[in-house]
Amino acid sequence: MTFATGCAMTEKFGNRIATTILSRLSELGYEVRESGSYAKLEAEAQALRDQVKALQSDANSYQSGYNEGRRMGTKHRQSEVEQLTREVEALRARVVVVPNDLLQRCREVLGWQKTGVLKGDALRSLGRKRWLGDPNELHLAENETAREAYRFIDELARLNGKVVSEDTLRVLIGHATGEIKHLNNGMCPDDLEGHDTRDPDCAVCRALLGEGKEVADERPRS
Repeated sequence: MTFATGCAMTEKFGNRIATTILSRLSELGYEVRESGSYAKLEAEAQALRDQVKALQSDANSYQSGYNEGRRMGTKHRQSEVEQLTREVEALRARVVVVPNDLLQRCREVLGWQKTGVLKGDALRSLGRKRWLGDPNELHLAENETAREAYRFIDELARLNGKVVSEDTLRVLIGHATGEIKHLNNGMCPDDLEGHDTRDPDCAVCRALLGEGKEVADERPRS
């Protein structure tokens, strides 16, 4: 065997080994490229790294802007809340809130004295709740309603330019002057009927009516 023949056999044997190795690597999932391709792969990898870095920078900038916007938004909302709180406090200092139950009881008392028929359940409900079983529970509830309403009228009188329910004022004037009496025509004791505590002038009520601060109640009575 000549030297040339030996070299040819060696090259052929080496190629077979190389082919076997490449085939095995391919089966294992490895990608085999020629050495000249590595420079291209490295360039592609670097480009991907640069792209990831740029995206990360954009994400950081967005997050920073979002945080700043959120901070400014929170500060603005806090300022609005503080302003609204001040406005609410100012309104509270100028307004007296009369419970709906009290207004309804005043309307019922007024209708009761005008027609002789008690319509509605607000006054009865108060009587049952506070004086259940007492034969004078309705009269007691009526007097309690007048006392509660007087307290609100005193507070309203302290305020300037506020609106007061005309019905409520009329009921209070009737109680104060003695024009409104119970259906038993004054047969119950004075301490229940309340004559001894009535003010015949009712200066507060008349002053409010005289200044035009009352408002007619247009809602239908029960």
